Amino acid sequence: MSELAGTFRPGATKDRIISIEAKIKPMFRAVPQDDDGTLSHSVVQYVLHRFFMQRGWSIRGLEPSTKGGSARRPTQKGNNSLDGVVEWVPMFLHGLLEQLHDGRGISVRELAVLAATLEDIIHKEVNYALAKAGSVSPNPTARSRVVDEESMLQGLTFFAVNYLLSPPQERNKPAFEFRWKLSDFIEKRKDWSEIEEWIKTVRWQVYPEGPVNGEGMERIGETMVEQYGYLHDKQCAKLKSDLLDVESKKPGRVRLPEFYDMGLKARLAGASKFDERTDYLKALGALDESDPNNPHIIVPNYLASRPHCTTQSRVFMICCKNECEELMGQVEDEIKDEMAAPGQLLKLVATLSSDTVEGPRKLSPALSQRLHGIANVNGGVVPLHGRLFAQWMHHAFPRECPFPHEAGHENGRTPDAWINQAARASEEDMMAHVEGDASTQKFQKGKNRHFDETELPWTDAEELLKPINASKLDGIQFQVRLFHTLRVGFVFVALSSMAYAAKSLLFRSADATDSESKMV
Repeated sequence: MSELAGTFRPGATKDRIISIEAKIKPMFRAVPQDDDGTLSHSVVQYVLHRFFMQRGWSIRGLEPSTKGGSARRPTQKGNNSLDGVVEWVPMFLHGLLEQLHDGRGISVRELAVLAATLEDIIHKEVNYALAKAGSVSPNPTARSRVVDEESMLQGLTFFAVNYLLSPPQERNKPAFEFRWKLSDFIEKRKDWSEIEEWIKTVRWQVYPEGPVNGEGMERIGETMVEQYGYLHDKQCAKLKSDLLDVESKKPGRVRLPEFYDMGLKARLAGASKFDERTDYLKALGALDESDPNNPHIIVPNYLASRPHCTTQSRVFMICCKNECEELMGQVEDEIKDEMAAPGQLLKLVATLSSDTVEGPRKLSPALSQRLHGIANVNGGVVPLHGRLFAQWMHHAFPRECPFPHEAGHENGRTPDAWINQAARASEEDMMAHVEGDASTQKFQKGKNRHFDETELPWTDAEELLKPINASKLDGIQFQVRLFHTLRVGFVFVALSSMAYAAKSLLFRSADATDSESKMV
């Protein structure tokens, strides 16, 4: 642990590990653990992915689609090639720690070290990008020199454009060539004034007083990368709003003709969005084909898909945040375990609110029935990190929680396999869907529509992050039985008390009647 922490860049301290541990501990406590309280490989991958996605970072090799040992191994495409290596890095670090501990799982402190190491790799890459852009000199002596305010803002602007905002193919160009095209790039960005203001805000947030040297610019650059997810989320929120404006009668879904109609209108305006090919949408997991004659776009799946990520580097991407993550975090904070009784979850989830759902609310009988059905196939409890509960959360929050497809649902081609392919639909294909639309299920823009979640597809396939721990299952089953017994006992006592009170009242009423009769 000390050796890994010792490789951190200058300025990164071990206090960061303690800070990450505090943030990661609630999730660590709630996910499936081994008997010794550590986490296995697949669970570590799951936790790290969710931890970094809280800031919008999708680490390559940690995505949910990368199961077990399926991440790509290093390839030999040249002496300096990193192709395939970066998706191997997280697994390599985890494997290294497992070897150090004779194959046992990872503790919460070790998990924090892994997270801090991955974070440090990204920050080192940021510092390299700053130096490559000419914003910071790699010379240690020069890095200590103070940078005047105008030069600093120019350097940070070039770094933001070159590293955060440009497509990957543009980043390999020489700095002088890119600087020449900088003004043209800025002119095309309609939100440039907002980005420029954000750069200044981060600069003063990191260094509220005094001048900044080269090392200080590195800290500002690192903070920009950490916080860019919040700026990116504004674009994601706009996409979500546009899609929900044409939401179908199924909640959280847009009919494919409506989707392509928006895409055609965007192309007329000179933009490129809502125009992915249907087979690409399927590979992304964003296409609902439960009714083959009326396919739909699944809004939360589409927003979380690869096309809406900015490809920062070969190590990570910044993507639209999973809005279901905050809801799951609240559930984990309250349950503090990997499984729970269905009644406890129903009561808890009914209090949760999202961007489109206001709590507290009364959950439908169908939702209650399905949650109890999940418990029936899992020994009377609901695993919080299984496919069925994720599907149930999608039904409870269809506009925020992605639909979890069964393993092997996609057509076998990953989103990365489309990088050099034509992922955009042709205008002819889009027109064919729009003009061939004979459905009467049109959206009703601007109206407050109420939906029945039973309209959404449901499959009974369970997929657990890890098999249920038998001893934990016995403990929770005992708690459920005890709770049920106490509840029945309480109801019995309450009914007995009510019966006794009613009987006493009846007798007093009878006595009063007799007294009145005698008086008469």
